[in-house]
Amino acid sequence: MKLFHICSDSRLLGKPTYVPESFVTEEFIHLCKPGQLKGVYDRYYANQEGLTLLLVEIEEDDELLEFEDSYEVGELFPHYYNSIAEHQILLKKNLSSKAADVYSEIEDITQDYL
Repeated sequence: MKLFHICSDSRLLGKPTYVPESFVTEEFIHLCKPGQLKGVYDRYYANQEGLTLLLVEIEEDDELLEFEDSYEVGELFPHYYNSIAEHQILLKKNLSSKAADVYSEIEDITQDYL
């Protein structure tokens, strides 16, 4: 299953495994499905600089992948209760700091890779 993650600290990339800082407190990695990506960007990352979009591959039957509504927004989001191995990262794309450009980049990526 191909899922997305927005990385706000590119210094964490390029290692054998990727673990965002939030993993320490939440014990999972926030992911999203393609149709959820724009909403996640708008809610949490709009107009931030230095963002990297990751496209990751996680097996659907992976026991560490859960779909949950942690914030009670009425929508299930994928959460991965493990680090992401470098080989699971299919794409790393630096995102623009302008929302309009990010929307275009998201459209291109979803068309090209999904």
